[in-house]
Amino acid sequence: MPFGCLLTAALIGPALPLYQAASPATITQIDASKLKGLPAQLAWSDGTQLYLQMAEKDSDGRVKRTHAFLLSLADPTLAPVDSAPDWAARYWSWKSYKTPPNAEGPEITVSEEKRTRVATESAMGGSVNEGGGVIQGMGSTGTSIDSVSTRAQQQANVRATVLRLKDEIVGEFVGTPPVAGVTFGWAPAAPARLAYTNTAGHLAIIDAHGQKHEIAGTKNVSLPAWSIDGSKIAFVSMTGKNKYDICVVDAR
Repeated sequence: MPFGCLLTAALIGPALPLYQAASPATITQIDASKLKGLPAQLAWSDGTQLYLQMAEKDSDGRVKRTHAFLLSLADPTLAPVDSAPDWAARYWSWKSYKTPPNAEGPEITVSEEKRTRVATESAMGGSVNEGGGVIQGMGSTGTSIDSVSTRAQQQANVRATVLRLKDEIVGEFVGTPPVAGVTFGWAPAAPARLAYTNTAGHLAIIDAHGQKHEIAGTKNVSLPAWSIDGSKIAFVSMTGKNKYDICVVDAR
């Protein structure tokens, strides 16, 4: 389904109280280099079973092939399957839509922006330069003239797709194709709640009134997914190169 369709009443219930979520629990750890690809989808069945999709991508970030796995909270061993079960496809459809299930709002909006990015900068805010120092933001010890010139030549304009709900950024794709549901997931029922990755990479929840709450103890989060009863959120947390944890946190 095209991204624009995934992202084109309001389940406005009473204002949500601040969440008193327990610490996230890691249910399993995965090595993406062994599973071929990167985590691309996470979905819940009606019970405690989870579906995980791993996707191999080309240099432009487009999916070449996918690999499907099932696991459960009771037995988190990844079991390969030929394809996604029907319930996983249905779950992903409403989880990644622009509005809550069975409602017309609130709505995630999509905007296109231009960003200037240095080709050598790292995701953590700095990289080693040719002059031997560290780029500003990581404790610079000095930068050579040649290094400044080189970095200026490497600057490039890139397109950024930004997703917002109630003026809160709930998704940001810079120089890569946007994919609905990677950075957010709707709760299955009223009141409207969206679990999302905030700009700091932490798991957060926002409601239909724009009230938001960050879940402590989370970092490098992607693929937030509510359990069908709305009591838990599963998510993927990157812990190192090709290393990921699949975690669950109580959201009641």
